[in-house]
Amino acid sequence: MNFASGLFVALAALTLPLPSASEVGDQLFDNIELADGARGWRLNGGTVVEGAGPDGGRAVVLAAVEEPNRWTHFGNGVKGLPIHRELHFTVSVQSRVGAKLMINSFAYDGDSKAIETWNGRFPATSEEWIELSQTYVLPAGTEQLTMFVISSNDSEVLVAKPSLVLGGRALPKSLSGPGVLRASAISEVRAKEAGEVGHVLFPVPLPTEHQIPLTFDVRTDPASALRGFRWIPREDGVNWLCEVAVAPEGDGTRVRWESLVLVRDREDAELPHAAEPEVPEEAAPWLRSTACIQSEDKAIAAKAKELGGEDLASTVANVLAFSSTNRGVGQPFTALDAKTALGCGGSCTSRANLAAALLRAEGIPARTSAHLPTWSGPLYEHWHVEYWHPGAGWTWIEPTLGKLRPKPYSMVVLNIANPEDEDAGFDPAISHSGVMTGVPRYAVHENSEELWLAKPGWSDDLGLMNEARTVGVIDAKASDAVFESAERAWETLLESCRAGELDSERTARIEAALLAEETTRAIAKALKSK
Repeated sequence: MNFASGLFVALAALTLPLPSASEVGDQLFDNIELADGARGWRLNGGTVVEGAGPDGGRAVVLAAVEEPNRWTHFGNGVKGLPIHRELHFTVSVQSRVGAKLMINSFAYDGDSKAIETWNGRFPATSEEWIELSQTYVLPAGTEQLTMFVISSNDSEVLVAKPSLVLGGRALPKSLSGPGVLRASAISEVRAKEAGEVGHVLFPVPLPTEHQIPLTFDVRTDPASALRGFRWIPREDGVNWLCEVAVAPEGDGTRVRWESLVLVRDREDAELPHAAEPEVPEEAAPWLRSTACIQSEDKAIAAKAKELGGEDLASTVANVLAFSSTNRGVGQPFTALDAKTALGCGGSCTSRANLAAALLRAEGIPARTSAHLPTWSGPLYEHWHVEYWHPGAGWTWIEPTLGKLRPKPYSMVVLNIANPEDEDAGFDPAISHSGVMTGVPRYAVHENSEELWLAKPGWSDDLGLMNEARTVGVIDAKASDAVFESAERAWETLLESCRAGELDSERTARIEAALLAEETTRAIAKALKSK
């Protein structure tokens, strides 16, 4: 997340007009031959060389990188691309064995803000020319798309034969209104002793005013490692945990849950003017300083005073702007808590903790929420903050991208952190599960002491396969009726999950209902069936 964020400003301005294209297979890049010194292409630390390509054509040579945290890149940007169509980007590369390459791509709106990202890592396993690829389906509101091949290697990398072609219609990764998302998460573990049974504890999708889980499934790979599961209610009456019993086999077993979640839109009326914060009884617990959100820390309190505005809205705007751009003062990135974040910048979790601390220091109740966003590729989790706005209640802000009130259909919420969980943010159980400390407990995966993380190299995507993807779009006029059906079916699903019972056909029924002409009636029927 942080590496991608650092490229936003540098890459957003590079755009080319869209060539005329409407048929599947049409080329969308101008100058695919890299002529005229690679006219129209952005080369950072690269030069065009004749005859260096795989077929004797031109290639870009990206220079070796000698300093850490530096990179060279080759890329392009295009405006006016169609939404809800597949776009296939391919490029040929040649490098030494062991080199690591990335393709980072960004969809930007009219204000040059990134509204979706695609981040791909490609380790080189040979010195032959290989083809790298990414496929995009742009969300509504996209004005431009940028694609960059990035190298941070200490030897030269050759890049050639770039291509961006138009594909057929497809569902977007990100919704622009009500729909159904497939949320999933994994943990990859091994037993400390052969045959030993351990437990993996996951936060799972919550029922809220904006989302309702429709299905839930648990599986392991291999399947024989699964010993059962159950949903456990938290004492707060909000959060739920899924405890999976597993007997890992060999070097590793993948534990995965999957859930179809109905999400809807939210009408954002103008927020009422508030000169001062308000602390009602229901929000008061999220005003105190905790181990993760140290609002009483002197440096945080001083920064909060500096960011204080003329009224509540201006204070929130100042905190949002600071938390999304703060790079710290060179302090080592050793934990995810607010105090460390102030000194180092950190990750999305760091920025959420920092934003919440700054708000609390100014007397504004604020809490963090873990979720799976639709606009990103696979990642562990992402975080936003909810602050209490008088007359409006809990109001979302996104302190990594600097957004006020992100849409509920852009995420699946997994956890709303309690102050008690923030105080347990340095519990050894968190680091034992491969997560950096300073994050609220039970907001992340947690493995029992009978388990280790799978051995390094057992899986290339360890910890990076948690995501939320679009599986269906719901007509806005029908969304309330569909949501009512889902709310009525929730208790049945909850009863099954608490008992550790799976309805193996439920997901297939919902997916079929999303394709029916009478979607509202079909989903209601699918939710009632067994």
